[in-house]
Amino acid sequence: MPMRRVAALDDVRPGEMIGVAVDGEPVLVLNVGGAVCAYRDRCLHKGVPLSTGQLIDDVILCDVHFWEYDGKTGCGINPSGVQLDRFAVAVRDGQVWVDVEAEIANGGEDCGEGDQDDDQRDERDGQPR
Repeated sequence: MPMRRVAALDDVRPGEMIGVAVDGEPVLVLNVGGAVCAYRDRCLHKGVPLSTGQLIDDVILCDVHFWEYDGKTGCGINPSGVQLDRFAVAVRDGQVWVDVEAEIANGGEDCGEGDQDDDQRDERDGQPR
């Protein structure tokens, strides 16, 4: 599918995000420090639109149960180990274009499974470190 124009760049200024529909697909478009990104507009927890939440600095915050995602990569912050579906984006002539069939690896980032030391216990007495 070709790129579809979804917004003027002025509609998504740095620190802002909007929800749009592209060929029936809900898309979250955000501008993080001048970098425009697009993700499927669904929280991975309950499927609610992330566009109803907030963008605080570089963090997308779901307004239902406060799951957090890195706005630049789509990687989960709270919880870690999850990753939003990211779409190809282009900015041309002051317009934002998105291709919902061109899902891309999230900025080449490996979100991993979180900090493996979060709940490690001391081998000697079984107590948390």
